Amino acid sequence: MSVKHGLLALLERRSMHGYELRRELEDELGPEWAVNYGQIYTTLERLERDGLVVHCATVSSEDAPDRKLYTATPAGRTELRAWYLSPVPDAESARDELYARIALALTSDVEVADIIQAQRKMLLQRIGRLTETKERLDVKLDLASVLRLDLAIVKTDAVIRWLDSAEAKIRRSAMSDPAGVTAVRRPGRTRQPDGVEDAEGATTRRGRT
Repeated sequence: MSVKHGLLALLERRSMHGYELRRELEDELGPEWAVNYGQIYTTLERLERDGLVVHCATVSSEDAPDRKLYTATPAGRTELRAWYLSPVPDAESARDELYARIALALTSDVEVADIIQAQRKMLLQRIGRLTETKERLDVKLDLASVLRLDLAIVKTDAVIRWLDSAEAKIRRSAMSDPAGVTAVRRPGRTRQPDGVEDAEGATTRRGRT
């Protein structure tokens, strides 16, 4: 996931300044997604230049420099929705973009089921292509290639099974919580809405699942 889309996802919720954005991104997705302040502010400048965010206010402080608050524009929300619904080309690192999209979308206006369906469709198509390629090979003459394709198929199938499991858990959560209040656990530090962490790192938030 690019820092650009991570910031847009946060600014879709509410206006924030650079310090808040850096903290929120790490709190939401875990320490693997820590970004330095220079990258945050450089990305905000590009987003503002491209009309995806706008400087909406300034926060003054006696013991710190003034901080600009930014919010997502309609064009930024359109860009974010397109990102949410486009399949992730690969998901093999600690910064797993597929997980990040779903985790951030839990409190967005985008249907998480649509994200999962778009990703599942792409992965099933990938398995079909990999299988066709493997079937054209002679295992005796090209064993290494066959094994590589087998591994790619197994990994892709594992992601599909994870999507199926995630979809089932999200559906059960929605059914057991019709009011829309969910306990969302994050791999990094989490806080209650008033800024106080609970004993187990669970944050109660209101959102759509």
